Amino acid sequence: MKTIRFILFLFLFTGMTGIAEAQILKKLKDAAQRGVEQGVLNTVERKLNQKSEEKTEEALDAVLEGNSKANINNDEITSDEYNVPGELEYPPLLTEEDMNEVDFRRGAEILYYDDFSPDAIGDFPAKWNTSQGGEIKKLSGYSEKWLRVPAGSLINLEMSKPLPPNFTMEFDLIIPADISVRLVGFAFGKKPERLDYTNLRSNSYAFMLYSQDNRNYDAFNYGIYKQSQGQWSKVQYNVPLNQKIHVAIEVNNHQRIRSYIDGVKMTDAPRDFSPELANAFFFHAMTHGSSDSKLNYFYVTNVVIAESGTDLRSGVMKELLENGTFTTNDIHFASGSDQIEPHSSAILNEIGEALQSASEAIFVIIGHTDSDGSDKENQALSDKRALAVKNYLVQHYGISSSTLLTSGKGESEPVADNSTDEGKAKNRRVEFRKM
Repeated sequence: MKTIRFILFLFLFTGMTGIAEAQILKKLKDAAQRGVEQGVLNTVERKLNQKSEEKTEEALDAVLEGNSKANINNDEITSDEYNVPGELEYPPLLTEEDMNEVDFRRGAEILYYDDFSPDAIGDFPAKWNTSQGGEIKKLSGYSEKWLRVPAGSLINLEMSKPLPPNFTMEFDLIIPADISVRLVGFAFGKKPERLDYTNLRSNSYAFMLYSQDNRNYDAFNYGIYKQSQGQWSKVQYNVPLNQKIHVAIEVNNHQRIRSYIDGVKMTDAPRDFSPELANAFFFHAMTHGSSDSKLNYFYVTNVVIAESGTDLRSGVMKELLENGTFTTNDIHFASGSDQIEPHSSAILNEIGEALQSASEAIFVIIGHTDSDGSDKENQALSDKRALAVKNYLVQHYGISSSTLLTSGKGESEPVADNSTDEGKAKNRRVEFRKM
């Protein structure tokens, strides 16, 4: 409004007639309207001091009432601050405040686990089958062993029975940067099958990470390939290269399938999965006919398949506060380290919220390891991991440090057979007990 008044006075100084004033008023109104429509709220004028504002009000009233002889002292107008017209009001910004309630949670009963630790470097892993090769490798900067999946190779887990109606699948993945075409395929299906464009069938629910330098193209494709349409579903995703990516998939009632990358939900298909697709899981280093794609390869490790029960996303609160104890395999650490993996945040957030609601209670956090390594090493590692969890909860949720005690049990209290990979995965756990 101040802008309109100020401009009106300028025209009064030049001796504009009543008709000219009316025309200017209309133009100013139209301009103001266009400014609103365009969202133009940049600085529009110098702020008048209080005395000038009062005279401005009087002069404008005179104009609007038909008195064209309003007196204006231009010397009293100062310019010291900027101001935005007061009548241009906008609603507050809309924000989403609720926490994500569908973060990935590993199933409670581990069915398959393989970090390839028993397999020799250069060999093919014992629990898997392949159409044309694959080797166990060590990568600089990583403690784990990795399975290299070469171009065209179809590598499937040897499963004794179909996966249950509710299950989760996880693995770590590294996509190399030294090739120009990267096609990382993994799928559930009736049986293992090639996922190449030229040979693709409709018997699998598949995922593909696609990165190609010369096209500047990155994407995450997923679903059952539709032969009639010649395409999968797709979401935009900038594929990280030469770094660990954590992939997680959750299937509910052999019907709904969700996927996550590094803890971020990528896809959610409520009706796309079906029981016959739970017969096989496989990796495929895909090609699409070009010579560059025939150089494709990638690495995988830490493959975990677990059976889920009913959806217990609020179970942490009940078990921890009502029953006084809660144990989880969902807090993951780097191998041989107390460094918490980023994708553990979902379960840690649930625990943090539960502890916030019982701020006066005292809990002990107990770390457990498998039997790999010496007793002394595992004892120290379990102590460090329990302390790492405490520090996370104190830092991220403001839990009082005095209400969280820590303890390590090392390998002394196993809950499963340490002679199997699946048993070792169950023994690597964190326990919470209310004092």
